Order: sequence, then structure tokens, then C-alpha cells
Amino acid sequence: MLKDKYRNVAQNFLFFLLIGLLGGNLWLLKGKQSNDSKSKSARSPAKWTPSYIQFPEHLTDAMTGDSINLDPIINNRIKVLILLNTGCYRCIEDLPKWEEFIGEFPNQDQIQFVFIAQAPTRKYLEYMITRRAQIHQPVFYDSLNFVGRTNHIHEIPTTMLLDQKNKVVLAGSPILHPELKTMYHDNIENLLYRKDGTEAW
Repeated sequence: MLKDKYRNVAQNFLFFLLIGLLGGNLWLLKGKQSNDSKSKSARSPAKWTPSYIQFPEHLTDAMTGDSINLDPIINNRIKVLILLNTGCYRCIEDLPKWEEFIGEFPNQDQIQFVFIAQAPTRKYLEYMITRRAQIHQPVFYDSLNFVGRTNHIHEIPTTMLLDQKNKVVLAGSPILHPELKTMYHDNIENLLYRKDGTEAW
């Protein structure tokens, strides 16, 4: 009888010990998954893209220092907005790739590629373009980061396709992502032409 009593006590102890160990492992696993989720979220923050882009009335030509009225540019039928930062050397060095991409569109008079850059000074931006880029498209110097601040764009460099009303149609760089390059071509064609092949307006 005494042996049976001790046997029952031992069995109960082992049972509760196993339950405790199992519960502890589940708690640790849940904590690890939660931390992994938070870590992943921290590494990949959600990107936010504005619906419409607001432009300033004037920006500075990076090469000449002249103040340029942007109205004729931003009222164009289609715009591709390229926001740059001279802190990103690769972005500046990749500028010639935009020349190739622009050359893929025969009706360039209806598509405006707008390069707007941030830099410590205009002279530094001019130096970076001259030494590293050799691009023939105009680049504008946004000394106050008007476009970024006004539109709450915190991730620069960034690229967006805009319609005539400056609504964002597509976001992402077509020169870095082949799938986006195809999407740019398709969306630009849809903005320019109806399904029957006639001009959209």
C-alpha cells in the first residue's frame, strides 16, 4: 500500500513537471515568433505613396543655377518623377540608364521626365552630375526638399509615374526592376491611347 502511494505521488509529480515544461516551451516559442515578427517589421517598414504630387512653382536648374518655372512641365500629359539624393552615389551613377529608358518612347513630347535632386549645395549637385552621370536631361535642385516634405515622401530615391493631374499611377524604378519597366510601358500606353488606338485626348 505504501509503495502504491509513493508510486502515485511520483507519477503526479512527473505529470505536472511535463505539463510545466511543455507550457514553458510554448511560451518561449510564442515569444520568439513575436520578436521575429517585430524584427521583420522593423527591417521592412510599410511604404507609403501619396495619391497626388504637389510641385513648387519654381525649382533651380542644377547645371546653370537659373530659376525654372515648372508649370509647362507639371502640366504635361504624363510625367515620370525621379527623386534623387546625392548621398546615394549609385543613384547618380545610374542616371545614364535613364537616357536609354527615355529613348524607348517615340512620343517624348507627351512624356516629361522630371529629375529632382537633394544635395548639400547646388554646386555639389552640379559636380556629381558632371563627374558621375553625364546625363543630358535637365536636373532640378530642390534646396528645401519641397517635394519630399510637402508630399510626405520619406524614402528618397524614389520614382513615380504621374498622369496629367499629377495623380500617382505607378511607383518604383523601371531601370532597376525589369517587371516595373514593362508596367511603365503598359501604363504609359494606356494613358496615351484608347483601346481602339486613338489618342486618349
